[in-house]
Amino acid sequence: MKSKLVVAGSFIAFVLFIGNFHVINGVSGIRIIERETFSFSEFFVNEDALSRMPPAIRQQEYPLSSMALMRDYDRRIEAARKIVGQ
Repeated sequence: MKSKLVVAGSFIAFVLFIGNFHVINGVSGIRIIERETFSFSEFFVNEDALSRMPPAIRQQEYPLSSMALMRDYDRRIEAARKIVGQ
């Protein structure tokens, strides 16, 4: 009985992870970014492929990933500004 609870708990944790995060693969390596809303689409995102797309097409075809990447870029820029001291 205990092993069934462990398996069920692991499965629920896995489903919640997939629904709440994007896994971004790009030049800078693999990053995990929080989603705006719970969804199972666009879990694995190739940042290089998205960056080569025109912005209008990227936002139309991959809206969740586009929003998450823009938030991540903004967060990184803000962190760099704090380091520099602006």
